[in-house]
Amino acid sequence: MQHLTVPVLWQDILDPNRFWNEVILQANDDTHLFGVSFSNLDKERSGNDSATVQGLSVSHAYSILRAKECNGTRFIVIRNPWGHSEWTGRWSDGSKEWTGEWLQVLKELDHKMGDDGEFVMECEYSMAGKYSKISLIVVCRF
Repeated sequence: MQHLTVPVLWQDILDPNRFWNEVILQANDDTHLFGVSFSNLDKERSGNDSATVQGLSVSHAYSILRAKECNGTRFIVIRNPWGHSEWTGRWSDGSKEWTGEWLQVLKELDHKMGDDGEFVMECEYSMAGKYSKISLIVVCRF
């Protein structure tokens, strides 16, 4: 078995739909590990090693556990390896987006709300929005 680690910057992806279908969805199988960090969170600019932006920590890596499209929205379930401290933006645990029909999506995502380090982000928002300079690390087994 060989391992390949490939860093990917979101701004370098030419076809986000193809990348979602051919790469990100592989987070759901047993052949890939995905890690993500948000490089717009820069401790040099903030001057604070423990700074957070909407709950995300600077210079910190997170793992992508699952990816799923539900009701036309692409979600990624992410885990902070510390087991606490979570995203507090859109689709975060207890956010205003989780109403009525959307609460049913939690089962599809296999996600339970709570301060356990696991949280949900909308893929387009997390990658193309204010944190556009994400680094995605893909470790493949082959």
